[in-house]
Amino acid sequence: MNWGLKMSKTCSKCKIETPLAEFNVCKAAKDGLQSRCKACIKDHGREYYQIHKAERNEQQKWRRSSPEAREARKKVQRRRHKRQIKEDATDCAERYEERKAAKKVANEKQREKWRLIKSKKSAAFHAVNQAVKTGELVRPTVCPVCSALTFNVPYQEDYTKPLEVEWMCIGCYRKKIVE
Repeated sequence: MNWGLKMSKTCSKCKIETPLAEFNVCKAAKDGLQSRCKACIKDHGREYYQIHKAERNEQQKWRRSSPEAREARKKVQRRRHKRQIKEDATDCAERYEERKAAKKVANEKQREKWRLIKSKKSAAFHAVNQAVKTGELVRPTVCPVCSALTFNVPYQEDYTKPLEVEWMCIGCYRKKIVE
C-alpha cells in the first residue's frame, strides 16, 4: 500500500533516480533534501579542489609566512591557552572539592569510631572507679610488674569487660601502651 510517499528522487545533476537515503538533508528545500545526490556532491568537491589547488597553496603560503597571519595565529593560541588554563583551574577546583568532601566523610567516620571507643573506655574507667570505691576491687600499693611502691593505675585490654584489670605503676602503664 503506497500512501503517496516517494521512496526515490531524481538527482538534478546526473538525472538518475536514486533512493532518498542517497541525498543529504537540506532544511531550506521543499522536500527537506538536497537536489544533488551524495555521489555528485562528492565529485563536485573533488573537481573544485583540483581546480583551486594552486590558489589554496598560495593562501597557505601567505598564512604561514605573513606577519599578520602569524600574529593572528598567536592570538588564537593565546585565547586557547587562556581557555585551557581556566578549564584546568575549574577541573582542579572540582577535584579539590571532591577530595575535600571525601576527606570530610572519612574524618567523620574516624571521629565516630573514636567517640565509640572513648565512650566504652570512659564507661569502663567509671566502672573500675566505682568498684574501687565500693570495695569490689582493691588497688594494690606495690606494682606487680616492677615491684615499685607507688600509686597504681588500672590497665584494661578489653573495655567490654571493665572489671578485668591489670594494676601497674604509671611507668609500666606507659611502656604497656607503647607496645
